[in-house]
Amino acid sequence: MRMLWKKSTNAIEQEIGSKNTITWIHPLKYSIDGGIVTLNAPNRFVCDYVKKEYLSLLQAIIKKIALSEKIDVNEVILSYSPVKNTLNTAVENFASINPSAQNKSRANIKPNLNKSYTLDNFIEGRSNQIAHQAAIAIAQNPKQIIHNPLFIYGGTGLGKTHLMHAIGNALIKKNKKIRISYFSSEVFVRNFVHAIHNKKMEQFKEIYRSLDVLLIDDIQFLANKTGTQEEFFYTFNYLFESNQQIVLTADRYPQEIEGVDSRLKSRLSCGLTVRIEPPEVETRAAIIMSKAKSLKADFKEEVAFFVAEKINSNVRDIEGAVNLIVANAGFLKTKITRDFCVETLKDMFAAHDKLISIENIQKQTTLFYNVSYKDLISATRTRSIARPRQVAMYLSKELTGHSLPEIGQSFGGRNHSTVLHAHKQIKKLKQQHMTIRDDISKIINALNS
Repeated sequence: MRMLWKKSTNAIEQEIGSKNTITWIHPLKYSIDGGIVTLNAPNRFVCDYVKKEYLSLLQAIIKKIALSEKIDVNEVILSYSPVKNTLNTAVENFASINPSAQNKSRANIKPNLNKSYTLDNFIEGRSNQIAHQAAIAIAQNPKQIIHNPLFIYGGTGLGKTHLMHAIGNALIKKNKKIRISYFSSEVFVRNFVHAIHNKKMEQFKEIYRSLDVLLIDDIQFLANKTGTQEEFFYTFNYLFESNQQIVLTADRYPQEIEGVDSRLKSRLSCGLTVRIEPPEVETRAAIIMSKAKSLKADFKEEVAFFVAEKINSNVRDIEGAVNLIVANAGFLKTKITRDFCVETLKDMFAAHDKLISIENIQKQTTLFYNVSYKDLISATRTRSIARPRQVAMYLSKELTGHSLPEIGQSFGGRNHSTVLHAHKQIKKLKQQHMTIRDDISKIINALNS
């Protein structure tokens, strides 16, 4: 009967990709009794997300494979039963043979948190929903096994650092005595080198290992720094096995960070790994409205959507644009209109249009899918060529101001209806398949980098 679950997970991996399978499907505990398959989630967070995103697909796949294997399956249900935290026993045992673990130095540790970053002022959308909800879950109940470590990855300026600071601020608000420290991996490297040079390694270890919550940004900068990686690995293990919360960010998935030891990669991805994608237009508009409100500026919704459609790179660029618009409107004592935004942001729009061109979209798409430009614009209809072509057409319509006929002309002289069909097809596939969403997100990140 275990073979049914193994074949089912392999099949769903083909649909949603290995990363999502590892994050959401592997934590489920499988059992079958009397023709009823029960999938038990480790916590409500995982249960709710799987139910919303994958349950219908899981049910269809399990029943299909069961039929082919001649296994009687009438129903597939998803349940939630909290998993006992087995780390508590390990911590008690560790403390009993290491009394100093409970009497560690209470060195003065600065949180290094930006108080303006909160969970309440983080704008949630489909692109960042999982990461935001995971952050809320940690703020409410840290140290759950499924959330530890929390690894958030994605492109620059998408809100990873905001969430990290927000988690820290929320935990301090609940407990003023909690020992939290936020820092970048570059700071960790610098402090490690300083400790070696000044023969203060014991003090270095004592400071980091006395934390209740470790927040470390841009972990990819530990790449190719063997000595620092070794020390971080031991620090990570100490905190993890002491059931202390760890939150990390990077610009890519843990296994894709080159120059990092495989043991450390495995540790980084042993909890909950979530991705933040570039925000969709509705989220971008909401970010603009929220930022304008914080600046006490009168920003009409239709103007916000206009700017959101023009700037589709990242949150940092969007907020920078709002700052510029509001400042100029204040200096000139004028209303914020669409025409005013066009004039104020003309240089930003021009730079963005130059960066996000059909030519660049085609280039990044061919690199990502490993196809030639010649094939991309050819009449070839094989799936390995047609799908990348449709993705490139979709992105051209979404990210550039070119008309459908202009886009079609750039793809071997195709007509506007072909481009429209490609756009509709990819839009539909995005909703059904996480792999397509991941592909598009990675290409957009490449365009914006």
